[in-house]
Amino acid sequence: MNKALSVRGLVFVVALGAVLLFLLRDYFSGNHAFAFHDIGNDTFVSYFADQVLLSRELHQALSISWSFSIGAGAYLGTFTDVIALAGAALFPPDMQLSLRVYEFALRVLLSGGFMYLYFRRIGTGFIAACVGGWAYALSGYMVTNGQWDDQGTMVAILAILLYSIEVCLATGARSWLVFCGVCVGVAGSYNIYLVAFSATGYLLVRAVAMDGRRFLSTAMTSGWYCAIPLSMGLLLTAPILFPSIYYLFDSPRVAGQSAESSGLVRELFVTTSVSQIGVQLVSFFHKDIFGGALAWRGIINWFEAPTFYVGVLPLILFPSALSKRVPKSVRRLAWVSLVFIAVYIAIPGVKYVVYAFQHGGYRYSTLLVSLLVLVPSILALSYNLKHGFKVSWILFGGVCVAAPALAALLLKPGIVDAHVVHRVVCFSAIYVALLLVIRWVPKFALPIGLLIACACIVELALSAGPDLNVRTPAVSYAVQVANKANYWDATGEALSAINAEESSGDFFRVEKTYDSVFLNDAMVQGYRGIKTYFLTGKSLNDLNAGFDVARPFPAANYISSYIDRVGLLQLLSVKYVLSKDGKGIPEGFGFWKSVDGIGIYRSDKAWTGLRLFDSVVRQDSVLVLPPRVREELTGRTAFVQDSYLPDVMARGIRKVEPSEVSASQGSDGQLSYLSDDALRAKILANSASVAVFSIPFDKGWTIRVNGRVVNAIPVDFGLLGVVLPKGVALIDLNYSPPGRRIGWLASFLTLLVLSAYEWAVRKRGRGAVIPPPIS
Repeated sequence: MNKALSVRGLVFVVALGAVLLFLLRDYFSGNHAFAFHDIGNDTFVSYFADQVLLSRELHQALSISWSFSIGAGAYLGTFTDVIALAGAALFPPDMQLSLRVYEFALRVLLSGGFMYLYFRRIGTGFIAACVGGWAYALSGYMVTNGQWDDQGTMVAILAILLYSIEVCLATGARSWLVFCGVCVGVAGSYNIYLVAFSATGYLLVRAVAMDGRRFLSTAMTSGWYCAIPLSMGLLLTAPILFPSIYYLFDSPRVAGQSAESSGLVRELFVTTSVSQIGVQLVSFFHKDIFGGALAWRGIINWFEAPTFYVGVLPLILFPSALSKRVPKSVRRLAWVSLVFIAVYIAIPGVKYVVYAFQHGGYRYSTLLVSLLVLVPSILALSYNLKHGFKVSWILFGGVCVAAPALAALLLKPGIVDAHVVHRVVCFSAIYVALLLVIRWVPKFALPIGLLIACACIVELALSAGPDLNVRTPAVSYAVQVANKANYWDATGEALSAINAEESSGDFFRVEKTYDSVFLNDAMVQGYRGIKTYFLTGKSLNDLNAGFDVARPFPAANYISSYIDRVGLLQLLSVKYVLSKDGKGIPEGFGFWKSVDGIGIYRSDKAWTGLRLFDSVVRQDSVLVLPPRVREELTGRTAFVQDSYLPDVMARGIRKVEPSEVSASQGSDGQLSYLSDDALRAKILANSASVAVFSIPFDKGWTIRVNGRVVNAIPVDFGLLGVVLPKGVALIDLNYSPPGRRIGWLASFLTLLVLSAYEWAVRKRGRGAVIPPPIS
């Protein structure tokens, strides 16, 4: 029996692997037409850069910590991804770009494999489980939005979650849920909400399907039973998870200080426009039914569009899941799914609730809708393969698919892809014909069922592959070539020349007038710049806002270049500027040398990491001044918030008005760069002073002055300041992510509890709490 199950599982994996090779054929043949690798902006802006920096830190410091390659400096691990993190840890930085395609393939295999196991666990037959696993792994969501690392990993995690819940409730074994918790914890704090929402929703829907009126009691019982091991798994990752939670809520994009997270309640009380309802309904039939990115009407972009597609077959079968022929549990599940999908389509706020924070794209909510279509349909397929199909429901399902697709083509021929509609209609006809054969000749149910499975995998392969490339193959390839050309310029050689000139350990920054890899090139090149596209914390955003620095986009995770703000370049210790054309060089920077077409410009007036001031001004009094005046004042005094002023003044530092600040105030200090998370300075202060460091204020920094721990204060809208007494001061700055120490303790205690639990279970055995499957 076990051997037969292993062979069937191998057949499933081999078939899915063959489709992956088909998908990636252009990549491996050298044409690089697979959109995953060619998105350009997101591959080169964020994920590729993240992995390079993660790999560098893990290989050099064996830790995820602070990095000065993220803008002016930030914590690296705000968003981690369990698969990308494994790749970063196991392979060197220069392999991270080539690893991405294999990591995507791994996500697809894990998603399909665990969904196959899930369907087998809830009682479906082999053919139905294969169709369900393939449809999930190659869903429209997976091959579009799932190409973003954390989104793709969540497809796999959701499949692991569903399988783990069923194993736990059926056998009492909780190890899979612990494993799932570990995956979620490493995947980042944001995914805790997604998993909690998904698990709660699933247990509620499961309880309704099984127990009807007593669903609340059943859901609460099974919920507690599953929540404990899942939480244990999360706590095992506490050293990674706790800092991630802290910085997630420190980000204005998440904490409610930007438009991204506002208006959620309002969206729950409005309805979707008729056109958007139409877009969502038609997107069930194919991910590319509207063609490429620009053909979506009113959607943020192609990748965040409502791609609910899980194949034509589940759509044909869904109406039969509502009929009285199937078991009552399947019928209840189908009706609950239908109601949720209807509410989701009608009320835009629902997708924001699912994704936790308001977002213009459909993101993870798309996957849950796909699953609500898929699970009842696969259960109906499994049941009807054994007991026969009803002709009327088969024909009705076929009409429900073909008719709207054809209607969309007739009504909107300019934006609906005719080739896609023809494919949908053709496969609908194939499935209907095969299902009718099973109905009329039941003895051929097994071979016809296998033919249905083969047709399904072919349809999914065709839908996932060519249309993705047809989107804009020439432009997509051009984007990739352009990004590679921009990255592999002489910036690295220019940085080597600069580092050879500077003394080891000197603190300075480099800014550029051009883009190598859009905004996150510093993460790849390894220099300390300013601009970034990252989930930046409150301090960097306050710095941007305090000096009225324009963002390239309004979202709070974008930090602009300061290339045209001379005072801010000085404030942040920018000593060198790189340029390809000699244009836009800020005042005070003179030509130093050229390296392979990269001009290097140097300032002799740059700060060396910190500056001392014996007087301060109220930060609020500076806000009324023009931005350029604020810049001028940064080299003469420090801006301190009202809440910190009494303590600063009590230590002998004068408070003055902005008009009283003279040009001669302020003196330089020397900051030594030891590593990304350790700095040192030796200062001689002629009087009590505030030292303003060219790094963002962050609670993770521990500061010692002459061996004594002192508290830092935020200055100049978001930089780190320290009050110093008169005389010589040796300052040590060491960074440890907030929550990591207690995270290690929580992880250790959790490990002890799990060990004790496993020991107790082995002595008394374990039992199932709610064994019956949904089907």
